[in-house]
Parts: sequence; structure tokens; C-alpha cells
Amino acid sequence: MVADNYDMITDDSGWKPKFASDEKVARSQANFGTILAIGGVDFAVIASDYCMTSDLDNLFPMTRQSVMGCIGSWVDVASMNALIKRRGQMRELDNRSKLPTEILASIISSTINSRRLFPWRTSTILAGLDVMGKGAVYQYNDVGQRGRFLYSVLGSARNIMWPQLNHVIGKPQHYPLLTKERAFDLVRDCFMDASRVHTVIGDTALIKIITKDLIEEQSLKLR
Repeated sequence: MVADNYDMITDDSGWKPKFASDEKVARSQANFGTILAIGGVDFAVIASDYCMTSDLDNLFPMTRQSVMGCIGSWVDVASMNALIKRRGQMRELDNRSKLPTEILASIISSTINSRRLFPWRTSTILAGLDVMGKGAVYQYNDVGQRGRFLYSVLGSARNIMWPQLNHVIGKPQHYPLLTKERAFDLVRDCFMDASRVHTVIGDTALIKIITKDLIEEQSLKLR
């Protein structure tokens, strides 16, 4: 039964989403906030916490169907975001077409890799829709290597959210049952639960829901 459901989510290119594994996380990823992203059959959800007093959130819309989440040193975050946006715009002008999420994922990877000798102190997740309209979540390491996952979480509250994500959507048979509403509820519950037991999480969570038509945005007060 698991194998049958897993085959249901294979696209024409043969891609199958990877399901999360509790891989070792670099120490630099355990600071400066939390980013959580989930990819669905025809949507993606990405969320991050922030403090309302600073008015600086960690989610950056890159195209009409993709949002980049980036935490770390704010100087590095702002610099990397500006450079990636500029490279993406140049790619759109050269090709006279909209930038697909897969190409944007490659641009982010090469941009991070270009600074591998003096790496940015950032942790990055890209969420969006691929050319087939399926939700895509990309996670990057310090040298720009990327992996595509069904869901991902980075940051200070990762160890709190990870077990809940694994329990609810961590098996292949859960994927066809994952709706946009259920994914939103799961993200909300993860941040609410983390805010009760984690002192460094922000007082507000910003949640962006990506569909083929638009990017919806909702704020959630945690305290």
C-alpha cells in the first residue's frame, strides 16, 4: 500500500519527493529564527517567526510562484537576497520568460557556492511550484548543495517541530491526503507548540501559501 501511494506522486520526469530524515544540522543553523516549509500536490507553504518590533521577516517572494526563506546574519541575508533577485531578473530578461522554480533553485545553489571560501552565515529554504504545478521544497547547505524534500525545517526550533512533522506527514502514504488546509494547520500547530516551550522563538509567525494563482499571506500571533 505504501509503495502504491508513493508511486502516485511521481511526475513525468521520474522525480519522487524525498521524505525527511533526521540529518545532522550545522551549528550555524540553530540560530536567528526558524523556517518551516511543506510541499503539497498543487501548493507549497512556507513560514518563519519574527519579532514585530523589528518588522523584519525572513521570507522573500522571488517570483509569483516561489518564496525563499533565509535566516542568519541579517547583513548576509540581505546581501544574498539582493544578489539572487538580480541574477533571477537577468535570467528572465535573457530568456524573455518567467523564471521556473527549478531554475531559481539552481541560481540559489550557484550563488551560495560562489561564496564557499567565505560563506554567508545563512540557512536557506526555497518553496514554490515546479513546472508540473507540484509543491517543491529545496534545502541548501553551506556550500550550495541542495536537496528536494516534501518538507523541511531549519533554525532554533527545529528539534521541537521535527517530531511533529515526521509523525503527521513523514510517511509516503500521507502525501496524497495532504491538503492546503491541513498543511496550514500543521504549520500553525508547530509554531504554537514551539512558542510554548522555546524562549528564543519570535512573537509572530508569518505564513505564506503558494498556489498557481497567488501567494496568500497570514500572520499568526504566538504570544
